[in-house]
Amino acid sequence: MEYSRAVRSRVLKKVLPPDARSIAEVTRETGNNDQTIQNWVKKSESGILPDDTQESMYTFSINNKSTKLLSS
Repeated sequence: MEYSRAVRSRVLKKVLPPDARSIAEVTRETGNNDQTIQNWVKKSESGILPDDTQESMYTFSINNKSTKLLSS
């Protein structure tokens, strides 16, 4: 399964400083696999995966839009 840049960014914001929540907690909250999140963190820290703070509504699928609206 491929995730949009916005989804990865939103998850990374939760697990990286300043929030620095546990991967297990974010996994329970988002439903993302813990290994997937660990991979994103490693890639982000190595500079392979930028941890963008800008989210574009154009990158969300209809399901992600409704999830974002419901979680707000």
